[in-house]
Amino acid sequence: MRFPLRWMLDHGSAVLRYVRQPRRDQLIAQLPTATALAFRLLLTYPEDTVGAWINTHCLAVAPETLVSEALERLRQSPESVGPYLYVVDADRRLQGMAAMADLLRAGRGATVAQTMQPARHRLSARASLAAAHQHQGWKEYHALPVLQCRPAGRGAAPRPPTPPASTSARRSASRVRPDRLTGAAGAVAPR
Repeated sequence: MRFPLRWMLDHGSAVLRYVRQPRRDQLIAQLPTATALAFRLLLTYPEDTVGAWINTHCLAVAPETLVSEALERLRQSPESVGPYLYVVDADRRLQGMAAMADLLRAGRGATVAQTMQPARHRLSARASLAAAHQHQGWKEYHALPVLQCRPAGRGAAPRPPTPPASTSARRSASRVRPDRLTGAAGAVAPR
């Protein structure tokens, strides 16, 4: 059975959670390298955490990137399109977010830094889905950056579903050190 790339990127790791070893490793080994790495990253997080559900194919660029260059990169990577472009430094530390609408309205020669806003709300990749679901940032944004405290990939996740009652809310979604961008969590429906 073949699945569309977009579906595979969004749901593949969730499906793989239910495949037993060694079959899971065999399936992952058949994927393109970037997708395999992304799925391996997602599978390292417990199922009830934000990190398990991020889309690792969101685009992040340096602040000095020209808006025209960033838009071209987005055109060449349709799986990376989301409501925001994430701006990171050379160490992948989050600098801010640029809304797609602002990028499209930017003047000729503008840099991404000129269109970005500070990322006032962040989620920890280790945060529980319960804590992430209650995060105040959803009132303001359709997507929130997901950070982790050690070097890793990047990504974006849909807004966490209402977690089951058994999910622990002890892992706070708001206590995040401004470390490396792992991904982003995005709302799939208006509140």
